Amino acid sequence: MLNNFNSAGFFYGRSMKRVMLLMVVIAMLMVGCSSNKDYVNDPNVLTEQDVRNAVTELINGINSGNMETVQKYVGVATPIAEKLIDQLKGNIKLHNVRDISVQGTTAQATVTLEVVPLDVQKDITLSFNATDVLLLNNPLGLLSILLQ
Repeated sequence: MLNNFNSAGFFYGRSMKRVMLLMVVIAMLMVGCSSNKDYVNDPNVLTEQDVRNAVTELINGINSGNMETVQKYVGVATPIAEKLIDQLKGNIKLHNVRDISVQGTTAQATVTLEVVPLDVQKDITLSFNATDVLLLNNPLGLLSILLQ
């Protein structure tokens, strides 16, 4: 029995186990053992901050008359962008962005806007979709600020 214990097969088996264990350790070091805390976020998943930034950028674009910024959010609805800028340039204030709900690539927020010369405040619900870029689902919703 002692002969079997000291046979070459026993040492060969142990060294193979060591080699396999070493290969597993090297593979783990190469791949990494850390958690997924450094993963890259999906650019199409919206956050509440994305929605706040979009609303602020849109309103600032309307106030400054920046057609490119407004078109970025209204997409192909260029006449709406032109109408918004013509009617509201320099005359609109953003008071509150609230009730933000985000579900995957769609988001909705209620925004309180004030048309300064008319001293009119109105709550408007804006819906966004982010398939390729962040777009308003219904750009006509912003025109409701002009209706009294």
